[in-house]
Amino acid sequence: MFYCVLQGDKTSIVLETQVGTLNFMSPEAFQDISHAPRFDSAGNAKPRMKIGRGSDVWSLGCILYMMVYGRTPFQHITNHIVKLQCIMDPSHVIEFPDIKDKSLLDVMKVCVLVTSVSISYV
Repeated sequence: MFYCVLQGDKTSIVLETQVGTLNFMSPEAFQDISHAPRFDSAGNAKPRMKIGRGSDVWSLGCILYMMVYGRTPFQHITNHIVKLQCIMDPSHVIEFPDIKDKSLLDVMKVCVLVTSVSISYV
């Protein structure tokens, strides 16, 4: 979470390993941008993920969501594989129960929609 905040004027970074807490990681953090398989000295595949500022905004949305609702948008999904699939699935619906502060609700919704993969919300 918060990959690019301290990266100066860069608009994105490329990672060769996934770093972060699953409940706060954006969909783009899991998308391998390698055009051809790359392998380390042990023969293990080395994916590459391009992470932009949208990932930071997504993480902020998850933090705000947790502050408002007491859990992250995907925390109720306990199986890690299913959770990962839901985070990556553009048709997955993130529920936003109504709150008094409509502006805060709008900010949370926008934050989780800023990444390269659009997620639906209600």
